[in-house]
Amino acid sequence: MGTPTEESLARYVAGPDKLDAALAGLSESDLDLSRAPGEWTIRQIVHHLVDGDDMWSQCVKMALGAPGCTFDLSWYPGNDSWASELDYAGRAIEPVVALFRAHRVCVAQL
Repeated sequence: MGTPTEESLARYVAGPDKLDAALAGLSESDLDLSRAPGEWTIRQIVHHLVDGDDMWSQCVKMALGAPGCTFDLSWYPGNDSWASELDYAGRAIEPVVALFRAHRVCVAQL
């Protein structure tokens, strides 16, 4: 068993594999299913997950590259507005799933 830091890093890097497993076997139409009318679809949730990871990976880089700097989310309009403006409902997930994996590997190297 590794150190707590090594174990946390291993879980972090395994995130894309867990997402791949959750998405395995889903069709394009499956990605547009939601738990209830008006709730986000699987596709939208995947985009949200990866956008959040993208945003927070920048925070990790800031913390490591410019200790003491301040990160501010005052520009963020909220989840629903962001999802609408970035068309979470209409975009393919393959590019963002690849981005998720790439970010996790890059941040882990830091």
